[in-house]
Amino acid sequence: MTSSAQEIYTILVRRIIRDHYPREKALPSERDIADEFETSRTVIRGVLKRLESEKYVEMVSPRKRRISSAQPASVFDPGSKLVGIIGANNSLAGPDGELFISQRRIRGLFRQLDDSGLSSLNLSASWPPAMMLELLSASKIRGLIYVDEYHVLPPETEMFIYRTLNGRLPISTFGDTERLEHGAVGGIERSSSDHRAGAKLLVQFLAERGCRKVLWYFPARNHPRLVWQAERQAGCEEAAREAKIELLPLDTPLPITNEVGSAENFRRCARMTAEALAPHVKSAVPVEAILVDSDVAVPYFQRALRELGATPGEIPVLGYDNYYATTRPYRWEPTPPAATVDKNDLEIGREAVGLLRKRLESDDIFSRPFRSVIRPRLVIPQ
Repeated sequence: MTSSAQEIYTILVRRIIRDHYPREKALPSERDIADEFETSRTVIRGVLKRLESEKYVEMVSPRKRRISSAQPASVFDPGSKLVGIIGANNSLAGPDGELFISQRRIRGLFRQLDDSGLSSLNLSASWPPAMMLELLSASKIRGLIYVDEYHVLPPETEMFIYRTLNGRLPISTFGDTERLEHGAVGGIERSSSDHRAGAKLLVQFLAERGCRKVLWYFPARNHPRLVWQAERQAGCEEAAREAKIELLPLDTPLPITNEVGSAENFRRCARMTAEALAPHVKSAVPVEAILVDSDVAVPYFQRALRELGATPGEIPVLGYDNYYATTRPYRWEPTPPAATVDKNDLEIGREAVGLLRKRLESDDIFSRPFRSVIRPRLVIPQ
């Protein structure tokens, strides 16, 4: 059975990036490759020309080609016990410390590595790609996991992972920016949370308590890269339609941040939040609850409601992520959300290792990427 030019190209690319052909020797001749794939030399010549133009191979004589010197050395060793981890400096400091989202997932990742008898080679996303490639080539790893948070990976690191490393070794990730890619050289495994289901849990919580008019603050819901925000928005809207709840967006830009530097800055931001809330709280038919995009925003809204004269719990504020007590603003307004969503971050981190192992055990390392979506749970703080 003859193969198409695209099929032959794909197979040869896979062989090249997996070091199937010795670098110091010439590639098989056009005739040998044509015989292997039962096709004409004309087809093979076209495929090899394409590989030349894409810097996979280079000519060394009129009839001989070899692996291009531009191709990086292999970084993959299927027998290695090392797994490369790429993330921000603070997220890879270890599994201890404040358990924000990345740290909780990192903790789950490290636990699963230990349970699997594997060790980590930690790389900072801020390092130059050439430096990371040199270290990976010298160390030889079994696979790679990177922390895919939208604020972590610099563009050059992202390109290094997706264009240089993708296909050369199994790669897994966890995170919420949703950049699954699949091409001639394979794809990247991903574990993440079911944000749509999590948002529905919050709206259902409000519906069970008879709320019919809800204000929601999702400032980045239309961000092109933050797919998790779009999923939460869709979940809120779908559940609200089913429960006949009116959702009112709060589109006023607010300086809400976890990096608030002082109590005075927090109070100033809370006052601005109160100004934005006032029309919705003091109207003839005020809102009955407030949904915010993250637990970081909860203290600002709780303080704003107090400044507007609302008693604690009169207008419940619901967060997301279940890390409200470790946010910096919480120290100045320690009122927990009425409910929040735990994305099960420890399991997401563990699953990133599990997917990597699943790929290593797969018969076809280039099949469509594995995907694991972890179910969240509703948390009602006491």
